[in-house]
Amino acid sequence: MTSLDVKPEDSEKTIICDAAMTLGEWETGEILRNHSYPESNQIVIHRDVKVTLPLQISATYTIYSKLASGTFGSVFYGEEKSTRRPVAIKIVEASMAKTVSYNGIKIPKEAALLQKIPLHPNIIAFIDWAEAYPKHWIFVFEYHGFGQDKPKSTLNHYLRDVARSRGKQGLTENEAKKIMHQLLSACSHLEKHGIYHCDLKLDNIVVDAEGNIKLIDFGLAIEGKRSRGRTGSIFPPEMYDYYIPYELSTAQIWVLGSVFYQLFEATKPYHEERVKSKALGRVMYSKHNRPSNECVELIDWMLKAEPNHRPPSVRRVMHELFRRT
Repeated sequence: MTSLDVKPEDSEKTIICDAAMTLGEWETGEILRNHSYPESNQIVIHRDVKVTLPLQISATYTIYSKLASGTFGSVFYGEEKSTRRPVAIKIVEASMAKTVSYNGIKIPKEAALLQKIPLHPNIIAFIDWAEAYPKHWIFVFEYHGFGQDKPKSTLNHYLRDVARSRGKQGLTENEAKKIMHQLLSACSHLEKHGIYHCDLKLDNIVVDAEGNIKLIDFGLAIEGKRSRGRTGSIFPPEMYDYYIPYELSTAQIWVLGSVFYQLFEATKPYHEERVKSKALGRVMYSKHNRPSNECVELIDWMLKAEPNHRPPSVRRVMHELFRRT
């Protein structure tokens, strides 16, 4: 189900599409065939703003509690009423989200990209989206985590739980390899379809009780091969030159190397000034959780300062992950 408000200032009517809509249908004006319905009276709070949910969202899902809240959005735990299937409902201010235009109508770029990605076991499944009053986007995803009673299910929180339970930071090598294999598989799938996440970090990876992960939050995703400037929160050296375009594929390898290191040490491999100056050198590990030499060499390769000195592709990293370790 795909939906869109008629106008941000008209909170009484919402256009509803009863079936999944392709981007091609947007371009040919298929949305004009749909009907209008009033907003519901269900309200949720995002950053002290009362957001009125569209009728098709409140009629389909029950919202129970807030999972997380950040600069760009709030995420709530909910269930589909007819099936009791758990879902995650994200609310984002329209002014904070990028949009694309189809047939003169603006839709959130995140929804447009997610509708183009075939399902993958390590990428969160996108279900629905809508525009809510006042000027907010609503996204509905499958829920992946520990459940409503344990809302903090990001990889960042998972590492903290591990540290508390074991008395030391970081995962074992086998645990880290399992997570990295899943993350690399997700990134390879996206790259195959011309999309880069561009905000890979521990807080954008959710994990369940079995240690299986899914990649979330595509608000900064890019469709293409090159970019410039900084995006996300982990920056390889080439992102610090705002005027020179860089290859997203090799920049992503560096970011993945940083995430891999954090699975062992729960901190970034380098301070920002070292990254900016490209004076990187070999990363350091604590004695209690140092991975094998083969694993250390792979991370060092991924974290090379020069893009052309890194592994040439995500698929190559996946191959080396199990060949070397």
